[in-house]
Amino acid sequence: TGHAELGAVVDANKLVGLLTAMARKNIELIEAGEEIDLFEKAYFYLNTLIDEPSAAKIPIVKYCDKAITQAKKEVADTVFDEYLQAEHSVELKEKVSQIKASLLKLPHCVTSPVDRVEGNEDDGGVQTWVCQTQDYKKTVLSNISQRQTATDKYSQGEDFWSYMTMDSNSPYSSLQLDDNLLSSRSLFWINYNYNMHGILFWCVCWYSQFRAGTTTVRDVWNDPNTYLSANGDGYLLYPGSRYKLSTPISTLRLESLMQGSEDYEYIYLLERAIDEYNVAHNTEYDFKKVMTRFYGDVFKQGTMICETDLYDFTTARGELLTLLEAVVNDSESAASLLERYQAFQAD
Repeated sequence: TGHAELGAVVDANKLVGLLTAMARKNIELIEAGEEIDLFEKAYFYLNTLIDEPSAAKIPIVKYCDKAITQAKKEVADTVFDEYLQAEHSVELKEKVSQIKASLLKLPHCVTSPVDRVEGNEDDGGVQTWVCQTQDYKKTVLSNISQRQTATDKYSQGEDFWSYMTMDSNSPYSSLQLDDNLLSSRSLFWINYNYNMHGILFWCVCWYSQFRAGTTTVRDVWNDPNTYLSANGDGYLLYPGSRYKLSTPISTLRLESLMQGSEDYEYIYLLERAIDEYNVAHNTEYDFKKVMTRFYGDVFKQGTMICETDLYDFTTARGELLTLLEAVVNDSESAASLLERYQAFQAD
């Protein structure tokens, strides 16, 4: 919609309407016995309005973020609170309360270097930073967990995602054809270490080309260049029509993302397994210290720099899976492995 001073901005009324429709539909599904949370994995990404905002667009960023925050609160205070105050079973109310919490946490992703847009919840400060991998500062990386739980500026705390673009190149993770496949896969290990909750890639099927201020269609099978030197940027699928298919054809880069997400899940499972092992055996093994051995073979500690080769990566992954199996099955080797890795010192 149009704003007298700012120009094009998000339509606050449409935000409320969209979230209200989602909220009512979610309640309807819950009452029908469907175990689903429509807000759990949803997010706002106002690409055409404030993508990689310049200094001139910061007021628009803050307007949009404030509008989204207010819309979430309005729907939470009306649709959800009205339901919770009415006559419903305790079980239904608990489920609806969880949906309400998900709504309030629904992120608005802003592709900006962290802290470039100063502010707070009242004036539209950014709450979900989506920063290019090469732009994450060490001071930010070391304070992510603390900032996520702090409520002095935002009631839900801040959140952080990774963002790979045409400017993301070795030694940082990227999805360009000129990079190796371990680059993007390693980002999942990096994200887990720093407690980042998302990875943004702007498009998976962009088959046009930006050049000289114009956009033209290209044969993506023979021309990988999206813009300048960005080979592979904006697409992770090939059109299957070339081979008379009605479905797209995956790329090896997309497969590497799948493998990276599987690695992420293994790390998640190991953290939970160590927690359960500590409870069962009255021990205090530290997951973060244990993971120092593995992370050190994948990326440079304290940075977003991908620093691995096939041998180091596969060795680290193999040892991690061996440890996971030992801890989950409570085998005789679990304690000795945990002792060894917890005592490991990174170079």
